[in-house]
Amino acid sequence: MDQFAAVMDAPDVQTEPLFSQGRRQLRRFDAPGYQEAVALFLEARESEPDGARITAALAEAYALWGSLREISGKECLSYYDLAFDEAACALKVGPGIPGTHRAMAKALRLGPHADPARRLSESLQAVRLDPYDVENCH
Repeated sequence: MDQFAAVMDAPDVQTEPLFSQGRRQLRRFDAPGYQEAVALFLEARESEPDGARITAALAEAYALWGSLREISGKECLSYYDLAFDEAACALKVGPGIPGTHRAMAKALRLGPHADPARRLSESLQAVRLDPYDVENCH
């Protein structure tokens, strides 16, 4: 990861606890966890509106939540749209941050924005930027 990206990706003292809690909620892999993660990421973004890490995490939460809703037979397209929009914003703000590419890869997995070729490209870019982050290798 280049120095500029490392500075952009540096945790903010105010938002780091919210970000960490949100990531923990994502790992529950259930609707209440996704709902809580979204709430925490939105709260964190109030303090850090241009935070690429937070926006990327929000995109991942919407993508995962949309997938769960689709499996459950519930409305999911709005979640996929939110995931794609948030991932696009994260990439615009932090193109050198691996998590932004990982978020876009998740947003491109299912729904109206599904694009296997671009998904692979985004996933590979995340791995190139940080091959030591296990989350980039899924």
